[in-house]
Amino acid sequence: MAPFRVAFAWAVLYLTLAAIPLVFQYKYGFSLQQANSVFAAMAIASILSTILAIYQEKIAKKYGKLKDTPEDRLYFACVESACLPVALFLFGWTSSSSVHWMVPSFAIGIATIGIFMIYLAVFNYLADTYHRYASSALAAQSFCRNMLGKALLRNRLDDH
Repeated sequence: MAPFRVAFAWAVLYLTLAAIPLVFQYKYGFSLQQANSVFAAMAIASILSTILAIYQEKIAKKYGKLKDTPEDRLYFACVESACLPVALFLFGWTSSSSVHWMVPSFAIGIATIGIFMIYLAVFNYLADTYHRYASSALAAQSFCRNMLGKALLRNRLDDH
């Protein structure tokens, strides 16, 4: 079931990648180059997510009563995964020419943090759970992730 959660998050990422230039070109009057520069919000959020992932594991081991089981990696992800739907709602709600363009850019960054944390938690969980068969589990995760992302993106592109 875990690969399908990551697949859904990855599919949402693909749809977001397709939506960013459209929103910023048509709602804010950006050129294609300016609209593509909004992807910097995703890059910054990915860097922040990496730093957060490193420190949260250290904090969990230092202060938590974790038993060092694979499920222990999922506690932070349960909270951080809320960033994805909240940020996507914020992105959709603020994608209007009356709202400053930085607000939806910020929402894209927060959604990226949510996607990154879901991906990282499931990746680590599968690796810790399946030990010697981890490569097969991660391959199944990647297959599901990319196929669902492709299917949703293809349907999105066929509509236009």
